[in-house]
Amino acid sequence: MPAQRTRPQRVRQDAPADVSPGFVSLAVAVVALAVPPMVVLVVVAAVVPVIPWWTGVPVALAIAGLAIWQRLRRAHEVVVEELLAARGLVSSVRLTNMVQSLALVVGVEEPEAFVIDTDAVNALIAARNDAATLFITRGLDERLEPVELEAVVAELLVRLRNGDAEAATIASALYRLRLLGPLSSFTIGPTASLGLGRLLGDERDLAADQQAVALTRYPPALQSALTKIKDQPRRPADLGGECDLLWLVSPDPAAAPGATRSPLDLRIDVLSEL
Repeated sequence: MPAQRTRPQRVRQDAPADVSPGFVSLAVAVVALAVPPMVVLVVVAAVVPVIPWWTGVPVALAIAGLAIWQRLRRAHEVVVEELLAARGLVSSVRLTNMVQSLALVVGVEEPEAFVIDTDAVNALIAARNDAATLFITRGLDERLEPVELEAVVAELLVRLRNGDAEAATIASALYRLRLLGPLSSFTIGPTASLGLGRLLGDERDLAADQQAVALTRYPPALQSALTKIKDQPRRPADLGGECDLLWLVSPDPAAAPGATRSPLDLRIDVLSEL
């Protein structure tokens, strides 16, 4: 994996208002996402007859807490490593120049930018603390006109600025935290869903779409880009669902839209009315 630059994501004074999630919301979300695996470990420690429960429970809590803290601290690296596990990266001068110029407009520090060598058509941005990485797929790069690609990059940078990228990165890193192998499926439950809803705002896609076109001042470009993505494969081969929350468009067209993902048809219709 390429070395990641770590530069503070300082927002310029003249940039649009930052609406990143507050500390309370972030803390509540992390706790909600982390509770299921911690409960599983505590239950296992309490029922194992070899270890007294008054010893096993504190040890289980300590192990779970350390694993969750480590996962949160390395959320950006964890997501990027999972994304690139079986993928190659391609440098793109066009993408780098576009990200550099649009970062000034959006009001964020320039993130690393790479093209993923896959026919899938999609894009994402991952961020945590002072590290951020933007990815588009080769399929997207080949299919979009420059003005359409500019609209997509603008939206990804908007997600970086408004805190959505970091929130989605944290959720992606914690949501499938594998502490106990098959028992990790317990994380996909009401508590984890509550954490996701708390961390990722309702209609986050619609909000990012509108913030992006407010900057580019050309809604048809983003509308056209989303329309081209609509009927194409969106998930790179050999990649699971670990990064689903980070993609510009949900990589699973058959999945029922949740509270944090708006239907693609709705996003396209809203843009057509702007």
